Amino acid sequence: MRIVTTGVFDLLHIGHINYLRKIKSDDDTLIVLVSDDLYVSSYKRIPVIPQEQRLEMIKALSIVDEAYLYGDDALSDWTLDELRADRVFQASDPDMWQVFYKAAIDRGIMEFVEYDGSVQTTTGIIKRIGDERITRSNVDRYSKEAILENENVYGGGFQSLGGITVLQDHLPPNMDPKQILEIGSGLGANALYLKTKYHKASIDALDICGPMVEISQERHGDTGINFVEMDYMNWPEENGYDLVISRDVLMYFKDKAQALEKVFRDMNPGAVFLLYDYCNGKASSTVFDDYKSSRGWELISIPEYEELLRWVGFSLLSSTDLTDVYLTEGAKTMENPALDPTAIANMRKKIQYIKNNWQAWNVFCVVKPAT
Repeated sequence: MRIVTTGVFDLLHIGHINYLRKIKSDDDTLIVLVSDDLYVSSYKRIPVIPQEQRLEMIKALSIVDEAYLYGDDALSDWTLDELRADRVFQASDPDMWQVFYKAAIDRGIMEFVEYDGSVQTTTGIIKRIGDERITRSNVDRYSKEAILENENVYGGGFQSLGGITVLQDHLPPNMDPKQILEIGSGLGANALYLKTKYHKASIDALDICGPMVEISQERHGDTGINFVEMDYMNWPEENGYDLVISRDVLMYFKDKAQALEKVFRDMNPGAVFLLYDYCNGKASSTVFDDYKSSRGWELISIPEYEELLRWVGFSLLSSTDLTDVYLTEGAKTMENPALDPTAIANMRKKIQYIKNNWQAWNVFCVVKPAT
């Protein structure tokens, strides 16, 4: 019998070997399709070991009869015919792979088997190595060079999708704020727009990342915007703000209640808080859980956010799901011919998380009651 399985096989370990032994009988021909780097990056993470090396390691195993790189979004009928597959195996949650293995499922040759993660997993290995490695990665990700590369991905002045229109579309009309605070100012594009729109306003723009603040000061130091390198939780509570903006920042705050309570105290009665953030979607996944951990994200769901904002004391004016905006803008971003393959793979991965309903993007517009 010719049996087929697919996998990443990154940091090859005993868990992989045990799985292959589990699915192959003595008379079987085992064919392994090693997922290429671009496909793996679209739903999991960028592999530690490059695709050619992962393929060579699999070929070197005596239990494997044939091995090939594979990068399609699904295991097609054509591939099954070419491999003359009698059975197809996958060690994973069946719900995650219904689309990828549709052809094999329709043929009645698909079998999902339980993977014994108690022995070893690649994620477990990475996690043990990981704390120091993740810290270094985050430092590298916020170097000046990496910041400017991200700006090339997301557009001038930004480190995330949507550009200035995402802010324009959700600012309440008929405002005339005198004091504005931005928590997580990035490269200053939001603050610069607010200064142009409310030119008499005083703006404090905080960011914990030194290179971000340095770039903002170099570019916009003559605008009167007060760009400050500081953790928001250490910002003094002396000034009452009429408008507070936070865009894709609170996802890094583990104690969101504490942060939101501080925002509430920092605001004048009747002031508006415009909060953009990544949230957990309606579905869950260990793959996305691992990704969140690697990025230092602490996400909650949209309903949990709404409940927390009300608990702090805010009145909720609106809660708008920006998921479709993310998908549209992400697709446009991937059409940029100047992007390198790694940037495209990262964007493809995030879009897949959104499509899988693991991740959401939302904007909450709240007000501090006047009395």
